[in-house]
Amino acid sequence: MVMHQSRKFLFPSPRVCYHVAMKKVGIFDIDGTIYREALSFIVAEELLRRYDFPVERAELASAVHTYKSRGSTEAYWTYNKTVLDVFKRILPKITPAQLGEVITYLLETRDDYCYAYTTQLVERLKQEGRTLIAISGSIANIVEPFTKSLGFDYTVASALEVIDGSFTGERATETKQGKDVILHDLINKHGLSLEDSIGIGDTHRDISFLKETAHPIAFNPNAALYNEAQKNGWDIVIERKNMVFELSKQGSTYVMRTAHPIFDDDNQEYLR
Repeated sequence: MVMHQSRKFLFPSPRVCYHVAMKKVGIFDIDGTIYREALSFIVAEELLRRYDFPVERAELASAVHTYKSRGSTEAYWTYNKTVLDVFKRILPKITPAQLGEVITYLLETRDDYCYAYTTQLVERLKQEGRTLIAISGSIANIVEPFTKSLGFDYTVASALEVIDGSFTGERATETKQGKDVILHDLINKHGLSLEDSIGIGDTHRDISFLKETAHPIAFNPNAALYNEAQKNGWDIVIERKNMVFELSKQGSTYVMRTAHPIFDDDNQEYLR
């Protein structure tokens, strides 16, 4: 899988002091941080599209409508729970081979549905010699090949339980919680260092590992992560349309440190 690079990106370096050191790390959440959607969700949606699960398909469509309407703070989490519940119910009804076919298709056709800021940050940290770590709550079946294509050194994601060659619908391991413990296990196991480390995530489920990093970044944060970032003075980055906005804490509020277009294309949209 190849990430498409058709245009030059414009990103000032984050407000940290980098030093080339093979043992230093960059830690990333994946869903909503690098990839624009939850990887497990696109797998579930593709399974519903391909195979005959009319009840689950209707249930998910209703949850999507609720989420798109933004009727409440909980709209997204209602959608989130519905997708995971649907995925759990349909997994025992498909084979590992069928799941593999769906994942291969998605990696071939939707591999570049990524945020520009974090994709470029991954590339820059890799060039600086940092060890890259991905910690994701999505299933390893799709997360691991995706992060491998980006050059990550270590990836931890949830494993699906298989008994007698069939999915049970349960997770053999669950990684959406306790990301700080996972991080420290990797650091200790591989002789890495959190000194001058950079961490980036998008929801409250990333707070535990962000607290362990020297330079945490809240990327397009949900309300809970924003509150934590504000409390601790963490930097916030927003990617919206074709712009990146970098915010820093000053006093009791945030101010915009920089605002710049994603692509170096001489603002051709003025001609549209």
